[in-house]
Amino acid sequence: MPIILILICLFAVTKYHIRFNENRKFHELNYVNFNLASNGQEIHKKFAGLKWITPKYKEKPSEEINLINAVKIHLLEDNRTKMVITNYSFFSSILNEKLFSPSRWYISDGTDYPLEDNKYFSNYKNLLINLIKKNEISVIYIIYPQKDSIIFKYLDRNCFKEIKISKMLNSFELKNCY
Repeated sequence: MPIILILICLFAVTKYHIRFNENRKFHELNYVNFNLASNGQEIHKKFAGLKWITPKYKEKPSEEINLINAVKIHLLEDNRTKMVITNYSFFSSILNEKLFSPSRWYISDGTDYPLEDNKYFSNYKNLLINLIKKNEISVIYIIYPQKDSIIFKYLDRNCFKEIKISKMLNSFELKNCY
């Protein structure tokens, strides 16, 4: 009996290792051609040795890299205290700057930040407001694929001056607001 269990475990581990580690059969990367991947060092030297490709730009990863680099340059040139809302969580690291993001990633189903019908919604809203006040945030940047509406779930739209900077980047300058 123990031999059978060991064989089943070995079979399962081998199968899933080959499928998910070797063949990269993740849901979002299932049908991506990794031969099209670009060099991650094109974004920053910290990504040396990394092949860059994502599901949103699976046909043209170099286009995504160009957009990311334009965002990076804009953020570098802005000396104000800023908050960045993005799923590209590496910006703080490559810019060597604290970007005061309230969450590490943003999935719109409520698993990473509470939605309006969640009992913790008001707690998160207070956290966000306190983070902005305490750190004297001047501007909030939202990077595609995040939608601008993400901050308007918690903060009044009238408190911001909205500026579309590029295809991938929008800024929301805070006005004097409660």
